[in-house]
Amino acid sequence: MSTVELIWGTTKLMFQSILNEVGYFALGLPGFYTGMLLTAAGMGLAERVLRRRGMLPAPRSRYWFLVAPFLVLCPTCAVIVFNHTHFSSTFANNAVGYPLGAVLGSSLILLACIVLRTRRRTGPRGTLNAIGIRCLNALAVATVLLAPAVSFYIGREALRSHGVERWTGLLWSVPAFFAVLMTAGFFTEAADRLKSVPAQAVVTPRTLYLRPFESEHQPFGQSTGQDSANLETALAAAMPAKWLPFVTLGNPTDRIAPSGAVRVYLPDTGWKDVVTRMISDARCVLAVPSTAPSTLWEFTHIRLTGQQQKLFVLTPLAPTTRAVTVQSLDERWLLLVVSLFLVPLAAVRAWARGPDAQPFQSWQITASALAAAGYLPGEDPGPGSLVSFDQEGRTLLVATGITSVRGYLRAADRHLAQREEPQRG
Repeated sequence: MSTVELIWGTTKLMFQSILNEVGYFALGLPGFYTGMLLTAAGMGLAERVLRRRGMLPAPRSRYWFLVAPFLVLCPTCAVIVFNHTHFSSTFANNAVGYPLGAVLGSSLILLACIVLRTRRRTGPRGTLNAIGIRCLNALAVATVLLAPAVSFYIGREALRSHGVERWTGLLWSVPAFFAVLMTAGFFTEAADRLKSVPAQAVVTPRTLYLRPFESEHQPFGQSTGQDSANLETALAAAMPAKWLPFVTLGNPTDRIAPSGAVRVYLPDTGWKDVVTRMISDARCVLAVPSTAPSTLWEFTHIRLTGQQQKLFVLTPLAPTTRAVTVQSLDERWLLLVVSLFLVPLAAVRAWARGPDAQPFQSWQITASALAAAGYLPGEDPGPGSLVSFDQEGRTLLVATGITSVRGYLRAADRHLAQREEPQRG
């Protein structure tokens, strides 16, 4: 081989490598990321449609009902596009396949969501939910039975692929076994979501939760973690045994009973009589700031019957500030990757799904409504406050600056214990 041929071959190889890298960064990676953005937007739109139709059980669990179909359908549509485009470059296939697959997959899922029309009813469909519960439980049992076979198959394939060391198969088979069991757990959890309390059931609450239906998916404050996701779900998780049963009225448009408090579904007529009995039986009544007509009627009834001392109004959680110190170079790179790739995905999805619910009313608006209901509300207690009332209906600031849902329950428990102590004596 001559020197000229050697130089030419080296130069050609170098240019091919550069073009491959340029193709990856110019076509392949942007196409893949565009597909991810379109999928995130499709999930947000699906959430908006399903939320209006009462098909989302709760903020913390609703994603399991959406992630699976999107993860299956969008890549499947992308593969179909790959097989039918036949571009000369793999990068061109990625640039077209991923976005088009995301559009096709999201459109099919959105079409299915739009077909699910809603109509007013008194709670989830009993017959349909019973069939769904049986099917999900059957899937859970079948998945558990298949776990050993799946683990054995994956371990055997890992041994064939890696070959030399036998313990490499164990590294693949054990996680596969527990992954299948986790899938069975998801099926069981989904079956539990379909269970609901019948409308005619007699429930004697220990703790009653009053809120407008529109606030069910509204984050309660700016704290991070579980408490910021949904007040009712966090209250149910932190509720001690002596506060149970934790009961609330169910939205008549629900098709799937959300997680959290025990729900009682009532018809449009006669619900006030049931609420009156539950307020009288409850030891504690928790409420959020609201000017909804139904909530105002409940506030008025509590004041007229002299039961305001067991009523607690919760203002949204106080914000928490957590200092983040980045020490190593790896952590800086991780923070950069999250900022550049994951934050835009979350932003696109949040934009597509719209507001989760109507925001909680400010204390000034709620105070005017409480005054009309016969209370004597004071000044704004600030975020993270727990407010109760005395015999004359004046506000009592039980606690303020609360940053966790468990803090509301502890403060209310102390206040009730102090109020009940003289009665015992």
